[in-house]
Amino acid sequence: PYSVCLPLYNLSLSAEHRAVLVQNGMVELVADLLQGWKQGHQADNTLELALALARQLLLSPDGDEQRERAEACGLVDAVRATAEGARGESRSAVREAKGIVSDLRQRHEAVWMGQAARLGGAGGLYLLDDAVMELVVKLAGV
Repeated sequence: PYSVCLPLYNLSLSAEHRAVLVQNGMVELVADLLQGWKQGHQADNTLELALALARQLLLSPDGDEQRERAEACGLVDAVRATAEGARGESRSAVREAKGIVSDLRQRHEAVWMGQAARLGGAGGLYLLDDAVMELVVKLAGV
């Protein structure tokens, strides 16, 4: 509900509070909220707050635990489902979800372009073998 999301969002703006919130299940809560969203009182406002939290968790993760939790609970899939707008989500929520998906995709594209002979042949990423590249991708969060 909105009355839970608003204080969570406000607390998550502080790195110290965000770390405690992540340890206590905020990533999973946001994923559940996005996955189980349905229309109702304050639903659009709640969804937009949940997407703001998802943006912060996915695009500016504080560490490996946060990334691993987001992957394990399906947060990216929940954002993608919201971006489809099939459940009657507001236009602004769909636009925000599409923006998150686009920003995540751009990270992947930049890394993989560095591996292409034509685009990244003169760069350092192109020279890395597959095992090292997998490590780079994992550590870069893409």
